[in-house]
Amino acid sequence: MLGYALTAQVQAWFWAGLAFHPQDLDPTAARAIFDVTAYWGPLVNGSTTAMAAAVAALGFGRSPVIPRWLTWLSVIFALEQAIETATVFGRVGFIAPGGTMNVYVGGAIGFLRVAGVVRWALRRMSAVDQPEKKQASL
Repeated sequence: MLGYALTAQVQAWFWAGLAFHPQDLDPTAARAIFDVTAYWGPLVNGSTTAMAAAVAALGFGRSPVIPRWLTWLSVIFALEQAIETATVFGRVGFIAPGGTMNVYVGGAIGFLRVAGVVRWALRRMSAVDQPEKKQASL
C-alpha cells in the first residue's frame, strides 16, 4: 500500500504542476509532462506485484499464515499486475498507459485483493482480542 500511496502522490504533484499556470504552459511541454503521469499505472505495478507475491507466499506450505482464498486472490492479482506491465508499450486503447487495463482491470482486482487483506486482518485481530470466542468456535 505504501508504494501505491507514494506513486499516487508523485502523480498528483505532476498534475498540480500542470494546473498551476496553465496559460503559460507550452502545449508540447504539457503533453510530455502529462505522459509522465500516464505511466503511473505501469510504475505502480512493480510495488504491487512484489507485495502480492509476498502475501501469496504466506499461504503456501504446511502451515499457511493466510487462508487459501486470500492466497489465490493474491496470486491472481500478482499475475494480472505482471501482465499489466505490457502497458508500457501501449499507445492507445486497452493496453495504453492509464488505459482500461491499468485503471479498470487492475484497479478492480487490486481493490478486491486489498479488501480481502483488510477482511482477513480484521477477523484475525478480532480473534486475537477475544480468545474466548476463538476457543468457543473451535
